[in-house]
Amino acid sequence: MSQVLETLRELVDSPKKRVSCLWFLSMVFIFAFVFCAIAVAATNDCDSQSCSKSSGFAAMWTMLQIIGVAIGGTKVMRRYKTPLAVGFLGGVVTMLSMSMFTLFVHFAGMANRDDTVDDQPDRAAAAFCFLLFMIYAVFALVLMCNREHVIRYKRGSRASSMGASSGAAQDTV
Repeated sequence: MSQVLETLRELVDSPKKRVSCLWFLSMVFIFAFVFCAIAVAATNDCDSQSCSKSSGFAAMWTMLQIIGVAIGGTKVMRRYKTPLAVGFLGGVVTMLSMSMFTLFVHFAGMANRDDTVDDQPDRAAAAFCFLLFMIYAVFALVLMCNREHVIRYKRGSRASSMGASSGAAQDTV
């Protein structure tokens, strides 16, 4: 129990670990959403009028998007820690969060239909979309608040030497 508390203390004290932990948490839910998206597509792939092939498409397209963001985000978090890449990741994750909220509303509506189609995959998709919406929103907020701990500046770059030149005389015209 003390080891768990020590790990939680390290997580609270280290901004870089907070960002990494949230990113890995999103990866776990992405893995689960993949199976959920396949179930939604399989359930809605029928010729009945009560089936919604567009819901199946939305689930599969979203699955491909979040896998792409997971791969790109992992590359940014591990290798390309430039200000542009970190800012781009923050923007993409923010927009993906809003997209997940929209899909949550869609799948929640699809789950409440009064027809014969099995609604369990739609309910699961709604739940995972809501969880991913929350995780992505919190991740984007934590990333943007702690970006100075994530960004790695090159030596001699202007951004890394700005602190040293703050006391220098300014040019006058």
